[in-house]
Amino acid sequence: MIKFNLYCDGQPIRSLEDLRENFNIDDIYEDYKSGKLVKWLQSRNYEREYIQIERINSKDKKAICDKLCVILGVAGANVESPRDLNESDIENRFLKLENVVAQLQQKFNGLETQIKDDRIKTNRNSAANNANVAVKSCLVKNNIKVGDVIKFGKYPQRKPGSLEAIEWQVLAVEGERALLISKFGLDAVPFDTDGATNKWVNCYLRFWLNDIFFKIAFSGEEAKQIATTNVDDIISDKLFLLNIDEVNKYFISRKLRECKATDQAKANGAYTYLENCYWWLRTAGDFGNYVAFVEMEGYVGVNGCEAYKTNVCVRPALWINI
Repeated sequence: MIKFNLYCDGQPIRSLEDLRENFNIDDIYEDYKSGKLVKWLQSRNYEREYIQIERINSKDKKAICDKLCVILGVAGANVESPRDLNESDIENRFLKLENVVAQLQQKFNGLETQIKDDRIKTNRNSAANNANVAVKSCLVKNNIKVGDVIKFGKYPQRKPGSLEAIEWQVLAVEGERALLISKFGLDAVPFDTDGATNKWVNCYLRFWLNDIFFKIAFSGEEAKQIATTNVDDIISDKLFLLNIDEVNKYFISRKLRECKATDQAKANGAYTYLENCYWWLRTAGDFGNYVAFVEMEGYVGVNGCEAYKTNVCVRPALWINI
């Protein structure tokens, strides 16, 4: 599960120690009611605490708050501690989690193969003609500006396997070209399938975007309009991800960085909360196989998460000639 922060009194909470130092029972109670507290504990591998919290069966707010204080190790509560978690419980839960991960990976592989097969079998001439009309009406010099949303290319979205027009946000216009990023998280794809690297230059997601996604999403005429970009001044790509500096430059507030996942992404395992999703950046994280990402609340996860995660969404970016 992706690591994300809780927030108590406006402070990011990354550990139980942080939570105890900045504890606010009202914030924690709301996170408990929404289920976010349990998900945070699971993401941080606090098995004992999240399982004990799942066992709370009271509907009385005070009783719930007292139990939360005991479980989270906050002084001031005077209730009996729930029974300790035994080793058998922990082992069974890990086995269940491993099975879920394996099922999601199998589902992703099957859907990806289906999309590739559909792409090969489908005659794209009519789709290309329709796309060209959209390009002519939207991508006209001096006719688009920062903040516009335009349609360009096609990819499965509301109905997995069925191609639909992709919506793009215009992030920048420079001379005769514009920088676009997909409005939605189009799919859920690991940054690197085996988690061996957190570098953009040799990761699986770079290949997926510039080969598999590129061939599915764009007709021949559309592909000609996509400029080749020198990513990080060392790599030439048609499609890429934003890095931390770029996401902070083009999205000036966390609210603007919030993103929703398509049904296609959800079908491939995208994790969502209140309809928002995580999405990858191309910046390496703080550890050997960690990659930066944007959290569901729009905060930038600088520390990153494991590159092999299959529940993080992809928001392709590209420069297009206008």
